[in-house]
Amino acid sequence: MKTGSILPIFHVAYTVAFLKKAIIIGLEVKTMNKLNEKIGYRIRNMREDRKYSREEISILTGISEKFLYSVEEKQSDMRISNLFKICNVINISPGYIISGAYDETEQFSFLFNRLASSQKTQALEILNILYEP
Repeated sequence: MKTGSILPIFHVAYTVAFLKKAIIIGLEVKTMNKLNEKIGYRIRNMREDRKYSREEISILTGISEKFLYSVEEKQSDMRISNLFKICNVINISPGYIISGAYDETEQFSFLFNRLASSQKTQALEILNILYEP
């Protein structure tokens, strides 16, 4: 008799735990879908703002036009490596594409780190001239 009364309680507890996990996973999926939607929107916005066609981005990154379209239209997820390729072409930090927050320091760092050593030296010289009181 005791075993019979414990089994339904165990079953209910297991079902509740399963439902909680399913709800959490569902929320995570919704959150990721929303994030992918915003990433696609920001990529398209920045691409168009910089006057690049999908074809040009495709040629410069090696990412297919069809895939770029599907990312921009929120139909596909993107690997981080592809995000970096696109960001390098359109000169925007991946942080902006992901978060939507434009941080000038992050953008400067992103662009500065892409310079060759001689260019970094020249850039620092220019900044020092601009900074002099």
